[in-house]
Amino acid sequence: MALVYCVALVRVVIYVVAAPNYGYFRDEMYYLACGQHPAWGYMDQPPLIAWMAWLLEHTIGVSLYALRLLPMLADVGCIVMTGLLARKLGGGRWAMFLASLAVLVAPIYLTLSHLALWFLISPQGRRYGVLFWGFLSVLGWMLLLKGKFYYVAPVYPIVLAPGAVLFERWTEHRMARWLRPIYALTMFLVGALIAPTAIPLLPVKGYIAYTKKLRIQQQRFENQPESQLPQIFADMMGWEDRVRIVADYVHSLPPDEQKVTAIGASNYGDAGAVDLFGPKYGLPSSISTSNNYWIWGPRGYTGASLILIDEDSPQRYVEHCRSFRTVASPNDPYARPDENRPIYHCVGLTPDLQSLWPHLKPWH
Repeated sequence: MALVYCVALVRVVIYVVAAPNYGYFRDEMYYLACGQHPAWGYMDQPPLIAWMAWLLEHTIGVSLYALRLLPMLADVGCIVMTGLLARKLGGGRWAMFLASLAVLVAPIYLTLSHLALWFLISPQGRRYGVLFWGFLSVLGWMLLLKGKFYYVAPVYPIVLAPGAVLFERWTEHRMARWLRPIYALTMFLVGALIAPTAIPLLPVKGYIAYTKKLRIQQQRFENQPESQLPQIFADMMGWEDRVRIVADYVHSLPPDEQKVTAIGASNYGDAGAVDLFGPKYGLPSSISTSNNYWIWGPRGYTGASLILIDEDSPQRYVEHCRSFRTVASPNDPYARPDENRPIYHCVGLTPDLQSLWPHLKPWH
């Protein structure tokens, strides 16, 4: 188990180094917003994530270190459990080490997952066939539901362990044992090479220079235009700056108008950013029709004064506002291009928000 614990320790070191880098990912801010509305379920997620967000906010806080602590501990647990699973399947220390290392470096891409299929249909592994069918059922459902490729990643450890056991058995002969450290070293080096493309280990300019020098093509996670950074990192950029821009404008309004001004966001990322950073700049909670935000409603606002962030169809508001104008144009070269859309101010929305809200539901 010593080698497995060493792999787990590497994951802790990565957390210490990378956790505070760049900024909050849009989903992290959304989970925090959901945590402020505890429920038994949400339209786009089960309740546990939001409950954990609530727990963090009311215990150790919501700094980047705090917010990414539980995922790190879950990863450490997964690394150790995968090593133990390899031992349960009859593997020795090399099988345990390779299985845990595979979880650390790249669970989606490694050949151990394919070797697992051979093991689980062999006479020795047939009694563990539930792992095989469990993996295939999750994979099948994700394909059927057209889920994103990384949705399957959490289930890979159950096939990495049997794959490592089979590899260890194939290399039992003395003449083949040299393949074990070579394979482990290869996994480690490949993992280290691609790590900066998945984890914010390097400064932004360092990351850009690194990928250009090595000609690394970043994996696309969303079908969205990209800035100088891939979406996975661009979604950590510029949130607080945009909230500050909104706050500067809102505070330039007359006091009476400020009291009735709603901060509207077209997506849960901007809405979550306002909810996270807004109190620091004296802003109220946001409103949005995105995901669970629609359920939480317009929070008593009427639309007498409405700020619109990241609105992709401003023309639909023009004829419904007594006045409508652009108040700011963010320009962050590292944020997603669609997050640099102008910020608008609508005054005198008709019909009012309370009447419109039931018709603005974006999902069924």
